[in-house]
Amino acid sequence: MILESINVKLSNRNLVQIVIRHAIKTDLSMIWENFNSVVGEKKFIPVISEITNKYEQESWFYNHQNENNIVLVATIDEKVVGHCTIEHIIGNVANKLET
Repeated sequence: MILESINVKLSNRNLVQIVIRHAIKTDLSMIWENFNSVVGEKKFIPVISEITNKYEQESWFYNHQNENNIVLVATIDEKVVGHCTIEHIIGNVANKLET
């Protein structure tokens, strides 16, 4: 479920335009290409292997939609260069933090 459209245009010092928007199904191949290249670097990510199964890739996307999570992509020239998720987690975090 897409809550509301978001389309933010930013430019860096080199005037490269970066667009941040909701992910759509056609972004999936680029999202996973980008993700798997980062996994291959073996830095800054708690995943040890690439996700190449198409069913698993699509399930990830649909699960986020069904749980009303937000999946954003950053694009340059319509190519996905990064993504993030904002997840709705049910539970009382305050109680879990008590010692």
